[in-house]
Amino acid sequence: MLQENSDEQWIRLSGGVQSLIDALAETILQDIIELETRVKKIQLDETGDITVETKLSDGRRKKFLQMLLF
Repeated sequence: MLQENSDEQWIRLSGGVQSLIDALAETILQDIIELETRVKKIQLDETGDITVETKLSDGRRKKFLQMLLF
């Protein structure tokens, strides 16, 4: 995982990008899936919560918080 303010510009995922897609698909509720939406940022905080920032096709931006429950 890249640290905030890191000079690194990329990261290699074990299992490739598909492993990220699969992990997100398992944790994100289906009723919040938005078509024609571009993901601008995915951030994992120190408590394990995931914030996803998106831009819709009409230019509006949305932010989603997925709290992980253990």
